[in-house]
Amino acid sequence: PIWHIRCLPSRGSPFHSLGGMKHLVRISDKLKEADFFLRRMTHSHRNIEELNYYFSAFASAARSVTFVLQYVGSVVEGFDSWYTEIQSRQRSDKVAKYLLEARNESQKTGAQPIAYGEVIRLPSGEETLINFFSYVGSSPPAEVPDMDVLATCNHQMRNLVHIVGEFFDRFEDVVWDASQEKRSVLDHLSSVRHKVHGGETPDVLWQQLVDFIGGSDFSPPRPSEAISDLRKRYE
Repeated sequence: PIWHIRCLPSRGSPFHSLGGMKHLVRISDKLKEADFFLRRMTHSHRNIEELNYYFSAFASAARSVTFVLQYVGSVVEGFDSWYTEIQSRQRSDKVAKYLLEARNESQKTGAQPIAYGEVIRLPSGEETLINFFSYVGSSPPAEVPDMDVLATCNHQMRNLVHIVGEFFDRFEDVVWDASQEKRSVLDHLSSVRHKVHGGETPDVLWQQLVDFIGGSDFSPPRPSEAISDLRKRYE
């Protein structure tokens, strides 16, 4: 898709370095990945085995959000001092601390932290199952959240959306250059033309695409736009 093609930064971009390209969109991609698995958890709450599988994937993707954020932000002036405040905020959040430990224990020991469920009756009279976390064996032990599994993960997802949103609000204008992005798209299109439809795209159609991207009617979507729906959902 054009969106992924255009995210290759040009050599004039702050995100191009000798060590490799740093893609701003990778942050939003990881955030959407975490949301994907959280939504799968919502539909698997009656199957404890599936729920643990999806939680493991959610916890891993959620942790990757901050890893990628640090990787991408390492070339941005002012990022380190800002992120120090974010880390302090996360360390003081009991839910964030527990989920970090649960993710570590799951990856290192295979522990499945979702321990049990309770059937409750909703005001409508319908019965539903809610699940809870257990002690994960870390040392020192992280405090087990008093919220159910979905509420706990939604809490952390909201944290991450706010962190990424704050990053874009603060730094996107510093590193975003639409004209460079358009040039990057055109350069990349030229390099992959032989792979698109086996290199058999008619010249006329290909030139129409190139002219559209290079013209004034095409404006590359900003990375922050990729998470606008998430920001509304996790306000």
